[in-house]
Amino acid sequence: MRMYFLSLSIVLLTSAITHAAAIQFQLSLIDTDSAGNRIERYTYFVNDLTLQRNEEVEIQFDPRVFSALSGPKSSGGFDLVLLQPNNPPGAPGELSLTPIKRDARVTNPFSVDFTLTGQGSVDSQPFFINQYDSSGSFVDTVSAGSTSPVNQATVPEPATFTYYGMALLFGVSRWAVRRQRVGAG
Repeated sequence: MRMYFLSLSIVLLTSAITHAAAIQFQLSLIDTDSAGNRIERYTYFVNDLTLQRNEEVEIQFDPRVFSALSGPKSSGGFDLVLLQPNNPPGAPGELSLTPIKRDARVTNPFSVDFTLTGQGSVDSQPFFINQYDSSGSFVDTVSAGSTSPVNQATVPEPATFTYYGMALLFGVSRWAVRRQRVGAG
């Protein structure tokens, strides 16, 4: 019984620590294009994320708000891939961040430039941490959330609560084992 609780605690604790990501963004004006449209940049800052083998961070861009994505930049060790909004029509744009090596900790900022459609406002975006198999086929979404502005207070992700819950479970299991030993002896 004790080994079961210990194993369960380690698995859930590792999962919680690995995927308790918070992605924040900073918005800045870069330039204007020949038509007078503003070209802006999202710079993303990631907190507490290590990508495992065949995982990616996917950030989506609403096709009603964003018209073009360009100029992805990241620090060494990661590949960035852009998929344009409305290709096919109605599909969100995507920025995909994948590690070149396994178990890569995301510590440095990455960015993407964009122009707006003129509809809606620039705000938080949904992000997903996706798992793929060795052949590149989608397996599952491991975690999801929304980006938040850098100046906004960070709200703990659900995985943080999992961490504290597992710590509590581990403590209760240790208490139960000790109590059982005292009662037997």
